[in-house]
Amino acid sequence: MELLKDVQKYFPIKEFRFSQKQIIEQILSGRDVLAILPTGAGKSLCYQYPVLKFPGITLVISPLIALMEDQTKHLKELNIPAACLNKDVPGKERRQILLDAVEGKYKLLFISPERLISPKFIRIAKKLKISLLVVDEVHCTSLWGYDFRPEYLKIPRFFQMTGSRPVIAGFTATATEYVKNDVIRLLQMNDPFIVNGGYERKNLSLSVKCCKSSAGKFRSIYAFLEKHERQSGIIYCASVDNVMRVYELLKRKKYKVTYYYGELNEEEKKKNYHSFLHNENLIMVSTNAFGMGIDKGDIRFVLHFDMSKDLEGYYQEIGRAGRDGEESECVLYYTPSDAGIFQGMIHTQFQESPYEKEIKDIIFQLAEKRLQSMVSYAEAGADMNSGKLMERIQHYFLESSKKDVTLTEHADRIQNEFVRKLQTVDVLYTNETKVSKMIRNGTYQCEENNTVLAGEYHGQKKMVDFSLDQRLDYFDLMVADAVYTLSVWGKEKIYPKNILILLSGDPEASMKPASHTKDASDKRKCIEESLEKMMDTKIRIDRSRGKIGFCFPDEEDSLILEGRFLPLEKEGKSSYRILETPPLYRYAELTNGQFFTIPREILCVWSQGKKMPNSIENLKLKHFLARRLLLSKPYRARFSGKQMSRIVRFIHEKNHRRGMFEILSLELDGSKYLKKRKWNLLAEKVREILEYYQAKNQIAGYKMIIGETDLGRNEIIGIELQYYYN
Repeated sequence: MELLKDVQKYFPIKEFRFSQKQIIEQILSGRDVLAILPTGAGKSLCYQYPVLKFPGITLVISPLIALMEDQTKHLKELNIPAACLNKDVPGKERRQILLDAVEGKYKLLFISPERLISPKFIRIAKKLKISLLVVDEVHCTSLWGYDFRPEYLKIPRFFQMTGSRPVIAGFTATATEYVKNDVIRLLQMNDPFIVNGGYERKNLSLSVKCCKSSAGKFRSIYAFLEKHERQSGIIYCASVDNVMRVYELLKRKKYKVTYYYGELNEEEKKKNYHSFLHNENLIMVSTNAFGMGIDKGDIRFVLHFDMSKDLEGYYQEIGRAGRDGEESECVLYYTPSDAGIFQGMIHTQFQESPYEKEIKDIIFQLAEKRLQSMVSYAEAGADMNSGKLMERIQHYFLESSKKDVTLTEHADRIQNEFVRKLQTVDVLYTNETKVSKMIRNGTYQCEENNTVLAGEYHGQKKMVDFSLDQRLDYFDLMVADAVYTLSVWGKEKIYPKNILILLSGDPEASMKPASHTKDASDKRKCIEESLEKMMDTKIRIDRSRGKIGFCFPDEEDSLILEGRFLPLEKEGKSSYRILETPPLYRYAELTNGQFFTIPREILCVWSQGKKMPNSIENLKLKHFLARRLLLSKPYRARFSGKQMSRIVRFIHEKNHRRGMFEILSLELDGSKYLKKRKWNLLAEKVREILEYYQAKNQIAGYKMIIGETDLGRNEIIGIELQYYYN
């Protein structure tokens, strides 16, 4: 009773709903929690109240931008300081939110899963006192769960990279027994308090209407809407075409209706969502992209023009109705041809999936098995009353999932391999943060600097020659960086989406990718253009006249390495096959991944047939090459014991080879007068940094980089530093 009274000081509730009290008590005691609660059970209160009692800040991981924004607004109205970070928040505002979080101005911060382990956020998170980490829609963590999202698998990496382990609370409305156990293992929960509120929604009336055609569906829907005039509801469709078809027909009949699907631009999504939320439009016609986490209590009906692809999705979707506890109706309109829509979708997803064949096979089998369960529900449902239909759903979640194909030993082994790969996606970038950060922290001992010069010959020059037909900008190099990383994993095919995911976790990828900064589709197009450019770029490394300080036995005869900068071949509309190990990686293997420099007399960038002077572009290319060479290390063959060359990916148990360099460069915009002033400021900054390191006796050597600026004269454009390292 005392707990209820204290909660009522902050939140307008009359009494606790199912298990809210127990969940709050367990979280406050410091115990991990996994709560499977039906929609409308009040899961938000379960973590929002503990926020006020814990010191520091609470992070809420949510995939839903609209929900983040609504919850943030609601908490502010209750005088609880909260903010959200997602792709829609402008960069300047995002930086201010992070600064305010460090200063302790927020009690709760909503964040999207892909941003959680971005290097910038990790650096900030290390300064935060995180008491509670809430994982909303936690079923997304499991490969076998409804609406799997790989980003969730990186959550344990967050703890490792920040060095902290807060209380974890996971919430979902749908999780089979297998998914529940999977989530506990993947999130590394410690003896969690588990609540399963069951799957029965007593205030929902379920029914299935079998129709012979789409026309029959429309007649039934019109009849239903006439009886539910002035009530708010959702009509779900399986495709965008059907969404717009239903929307147009209802619009003609003067219904207050709007629409929603995943491909809509964000501005239109927000407008349509808010018009529905505030009853400006009473009916929302949507794909399954709309609904998860929607905070609207007075939805009186959910109609399915097409059936869902599985019972997990169907249960999530009908759960949007009656969140206020009032009676609501859910009707599934079914024709025998409906299953064909999803069978086509499953086959398309199978073909386009970037995963290995074994993983794709399991996902395909699982999707077909789920679809069949949905079809069985629809076919049998016409002869069942609401109570029997609800029992069938409960049986699916509690019993039938135990016989799932995913429980086989083979599937578990594949999942473990898949999880391991996904959890290492961003490690390369996280481990390669700028060396200056390490040195400023004073975490490494100074000792003699030993630079290994690779490919030497008389005169101390390196035999590395580039023939670049087109100018490579920094975005091109980061795309190449991602492709090389994917080749390290042994992937035969790559997709622009893979590259985009990798770039989103790289601190260097924040530079503007040409003019393509609007959305993911623009960036993917830019990536494809970049790939085409670099597939025509040649690289040649000649060591026939020199010697290598270290060479693997199986590479002693490889004197000239040459080929395309990215040896790719396009397959289909959006996939590329990696034909061979890129020459740059072969050279990295030969030199055992040691740091090396390329003199400006040798390293040349060509633009439109003309040699460019030593410039920022050259610095970027040198920076890129040096970063790449940090990624290789030797290994011994298991049976022969003989050293051989191979690129070895970093996993979180291994320390990466620390770099010994940093290149500071700057590109300037604005008028010539401002540029001149900025170049002078840059030169001052370079000297200031140099003095800082020299005073700490932490730098082995340096070289001022003089190059031609866009003012048409030579200036200091950067500095190359060599550090002591261990």
